[in-house]
Amino acid sequence: MATDLSHLVQVKQIFDDNKCDILYGSRLHTESVVIGRSLKREIVSRIFNQILSRYLNVKISDGMCGFKFLNRSKLKDLLMAGAQNDGWFFCSELLVDFPKNVDFPKNVDFPKNRTGN
Repeated sequence: MATDLSHLVQVKQIFDDNKCDILYGSRLHTESVVIGRSLKREIVSRIFNQILSRYLNVKISDGMCGFKFLNRSKLKDLLMAGAQNDGWFFCSELLVDFPKNVDFPKNVDFPKNRTGN
């Protein structure tokens, strides 16, 4: 698993303290540990984040983030706004629609035998 389940206690505390509407796992968080990610993938990810920042004026560290926790009370707002998971850019849509978000360190170990990293 990319993120240790022991962090669920921290996630719950962040939501209980009403610090955010969405919490997401970020490979680019300063405390994240990412092993084996190819240079190509790193560059593409950073360019994508720059595009989101420049053209949509959002401040997020990882536009194609991993796990997401959404405050349940905000789900209705999200669905009423027309959000759909069609497999493309849904992570980014969530982060743009909910600017009150928090990024969370994510630990990732990319397998060496995968192609296209």
